[in-house]
Amino acid sequence: MMADNNISIDVRVQEDLETNLGKIQILNAEIDIILDEIKNGLEKKKNLIGTRREKPQIRYLNLLEDPIQLNINLKCKTFLFVFRQFISKYFRALYQSKQILGYEKVANVLPDLSVNGSTKKIINLLKGTYDFDKDIIDTIQEGGDFLIISRLLRNSIKTYAVLITHTVYEGENANFYLNFPLDEETKDDTLLFVKEKLIKMDETSNFTVKVGFFDNCQVYAKRLFEILIDKLDSKGVFYN
Repeated sequence: MMADNNISIDVRVQEDLETNLGKIQILNAEIDIILDEIKNGLEKKKNLIGTRREKPQIRYLNLLEDPIQLNINLKCKTFLFVFRQFISKYFRALYQSKQILGYEKVANVLPDLSVNGSTKKIINLLKGTYDFDKDIIDTIQEGGDFLIISRLLRNSIKTYAVLITHTVYEGENANFYLNFPLDEETKDDTLLFVKEKLIKMDETSNFTVKVGFFDNCQVYAKRLFEILIDKLDSKGVFYN
């Protein structure tokens, strides 16, 4: 078993498996920090507005007139950037693990999705086309919605530089929705594989991600990391 829960590596220039595992661990910690900062911003919003008892409502404001919401907006974009970095490094670590886990010489080899994560290859991953560890693939598929939607969010931000958050007041609680442009330039067929109603289309062709999306992304990242570490640990990778 691993001696401790931390992987000590030089993250500056190395791209070997152990280094990427260390980077993934760091990215997971960054996800935690950013999400806490988002929730702190929401707490500030709640304290400013006061308790609301009516049905959930969204306040549409000019972000430049609301510095707290602007900060939440920035933190949400940062969260997505770090989460997508996590996904990229995770795919790289899977590719680097295929020989150790016994999936280098199989009929449908898992490609390096960190280098070429085309729509077709992501769909093949979600469909279970590649021959790889079943538990890892199952874990990826179970949270496939977060993989897909975060990818579409990233594409939208890269194209339009726009991501708008709206604070949602529900009784004594405050949370947020994400609203972003999604059109033929930024969406793809992976959208057909979304299982839960985490998003909705409105008349302006924008998508809205419901409350709780980032919390689920956080849990998903931790589960992905844990299952890979467990599989590598069972192969003696971390024995000295």
